[in-house]
Amino acid sequence: MERVARLPVAVAVLCCLAAPLAADPGEADRLLKQGFPDRDYSAAPIKLVIAGQNCVLAAAALKFEADGTATLTDAAVVRVTAAGDREIVEVAAGKSARVTFDRPVKKAEEFGKSQIVSVETSDGRVIRLAPK
Repeated sequence: MERVARLPVAVAVLCCLAAPLAADPGEADRLLKQGFPDRDYSAAPIKLVIAGQNCVLAAAALKFEADGTATLTDAAVVRVTAAGDREIVEVAAGKSARVTFDRPVKKAEEFGKSQIVSVETSDGRVIRLAPK
């Protein structure tokens, strides 16, 4: 597949995956606003709500790497977890982020067969996701 065609395919895959995973269409924006109240990610072309993790990824671009990871450009990650009666909001943002999967993903068609296990931003912040 040509490089130019990869991004629209990746965006289409992510949009298809994100829609059924979100409790409602605004779930990604709600989580992003909770983590980054001073930033507006509503226009981000890539938003992915990770099922069962109360986590969202937003980015301007996505590129699958030869090693089976993915690189997000202009990335933001928010994960909300419960600790007793309070919420813990983890955030990470950067010019880029590396997404690691439980098995290598080298093209958009393989994306739905793997789970995201961690996201690491260029400044070294890592958000690890529990396996389901």
